[in-house]
Amino acid sequence: MNLQAIVVSNGFGITLMLMLLASAGKNIRRNDVAERIFYGMIWATIALCAGEMTEFLLDGRRFPGARTICYALNTIVFALNIVFVYMWTIYIDFKLFGDVGRIKRRHAWQAIPMLAVLVMLAVNLFTPVLFTISPENVYARTPLTPVPFLVTFAYLIYSELVIYTDRSNDRRYLFVPSVIFLLPIAAAGVAHMLVYGLSLTWGALAISVVSVYVNIQCEFSSVDSLSGVYTRQYLDNYLREHIEGRRPCEGVMLDLDRFKNINDSLGHQSGDAAIRDFGHLLRGAADRRDILARYGGDEFILLRPDGRSGPLDAFAEKLKRQVDAYNRADGRAFRLSFSYGTGAYDPGRDTLDGFLRSMDESMYACKKARSSVLPERRGHSSER
Repeated sequence: MNLQAIVVSNGFGITLMLMLLASAGKNIRRNDVAERIFYGMIWATIALCAGEMTEFLLDGRRFPGARTICYALNTIVFALNIVFVYMWTIYIDFKLFGDVGRIKRRHAWQAIPMLAVLVMLAVNLFTPVLFTISPENVYARTPLTPVPFLVTFAYLIYSELVIYTDRSNDRRYLFVPSVIFLLPIAAAGVAHMLVYGLSLTWGALAISVVSVYVNIQCEFSSVDSLSGVYTRQYLDNYLREHIEGRRPCEGVMLDLDRFKNINDSLGHQSGDAAIRDFGHLLRGAADRRDILARYGGDEFILLRPDGRSGPLDAFAEKLKRQVDAYNRADGRAFRLSFSYGTGAYDPGRDTLDGFLRSMDESMYACKKARSSVLPERRGHSSER
């Protein structure tokens, strides 16, 4: 057992988490479920690093109360570990589905493995189950010590299955760094389980938490918080890369009809609700490989690289059916409708400005054909 390496590894983890708190703590929205969970994960990581470092430093030391302290510390570290990965599964679930009710329904039974480990730890205080500490204050494993590790791995695998099997097209715009999070913990956890005294797990966990934070920042800058699709900045960057690569592309520009009327007559909260609901419908109608972004206030663009996902008119028809179903629901304060225009980019002939202009002109022609009084367009109103 290399105490110096243990102190360095866990000290590194604590330092990373304190830096994260210093840079992110004031910006965490306490009313956001996912961010509250993430904030708790940061503090849990600090406690895990500090607890493990202290328990190794006290291992074999003999002074009044040392054995009791070591029992408490090891119990807390085992408990925090299993609680942390359970929190991770909740975090993933909420990021993907945003449904507190779903969490309450599903995680009642998903908490059973965690609760089983916690019960084993409680029993361990009276009789050796997961670990034992000798009268000389020396920690030793039992044959059941791998159980919490295996439960941890099971939770991590479950979170991956949720992402890759339950993740809907509607939530694909979220930056969920599942593999980046999983690999450091999995590698360090296996090493820790196999070799006592090799302390890499919580330092690796700190790195994983930082990776989550980095991806949260990517999400903030790349995903529009209201509509849930990519931002204009992300779209511009994507278009530049795509055009520079001289690859063909098709696109649809969409505009909400009478959006100004919703804002003026019902207030900006209703306008926000219209953008939010329309974004939800757009995400549901788009193909997983499409690029969907908010282009302006009530304008959106869908890009279909290489035309791989079928005709654009089929997307528009699917969206129209979803909007019609939305309007038929009871209790709607407003109705949604949209105009759209299509365009195609030919790398041998077109420019980026020309591609965007073709979609815009096609959309405006659609809007003009559907209404004798044209809603606001680029800040102006027109009449036919």
